[in-house]
Amino acid sequence: MTLITLKNNQLVVKISTLGAELQSVVDQSNQERIWQAQADVWPRHAPVLFPIVGRLRDNHYRLNKQVYELGQHGFARDCEFEVVNQQDSYVTLKLQADRETQTVYPFLFTLEITFILHDNDLQVNYSIQNHGQELMPFAIGGHPGFVFDYQQPQAQLIIENPQQVQRLQFTANNLIDQTQLQAVSTREIALNSESFDHDAWVYQSHGMNSYSIGTPDHYQIKMTTNSPYFGVWSAYPKKGKFICLEPWWGLADTEDSDGQIFHKFGINQLQPQQLFNASWQVTFN
Repeated sequence: MTLITLKNNQLVVKISTLGAELQSVVDQSNQERIWQAQADVWPRHAPVLFPIVGRLRDNHYRLNKQVYELGQHGFARDCEFEVVNQQDSYVTLKLQADRETQTVYPFLFTLEITFILHDNDLQVNYSIQNHGQELMPFAIGGHPGFVFDYQQPQAQLIIENPQQVQRLQFTANNLIDQTQLQAVSTREIALNSESFDHDAWVYQSHGMNSYSIGTPDHYQIKMTTNSPYFGVWSAYPKKGKFICLEPWWGLADTEDSDGQIFHKFGINQLQPQQLFNASWQVTFN
């Protein structure tokens, strides 16, 4: 594992090659903006979710009559990435399929993640290529945790275009009930100590949108993305002063999933040699 440092005149960012995980963002006032992985609350900073997002029903899927075991959020978060390009405010990290990944995900892929600093913004780009000769199913997502006391008075989530999103519901098994879609009627949604007693808030989104956390007179973090799904989460019942804003290109299994990977709700598919690109950007205020 190597810790990579990016910096400009406003931010100093640290990224680990283990999992291509964003581990620190320190701003001009010397404040840490990324959750520091308190082990007894949530022991991660910002894991990468690949090749699935969320949980599979019974933690397995079927492909060509074979059954593959794959834990929640996939394996990329625990893999060592290779540095392929690095400058003062820019780095690209790469993960390639190998014998170990193919035991749980039998596809030939390359995943590249690029971090780019622009003033007080951090942009994260995902690039996935199918190097095999067969159709490749996949999901990708971010899970960054940001320092924020969501239990403070007037803490809120602000959705810039609420008319473009609907809220999905989790079942008791942490799977998705896609039949229960709720309209979002307001931009400002109050946060409190019991906000995440039923796990993450999950939104289905249409087009570019921004999600901010803060108080009525000051947003602290704003994430902008066109991801089709978006999660908002913090630990419960153990609690910490952080919130995860999670852009997802994929989703957990539904309660009625038949286990076939190509039937999975929200799954993406890449043709042989095809390239997939996605991104999100976070602004620190």
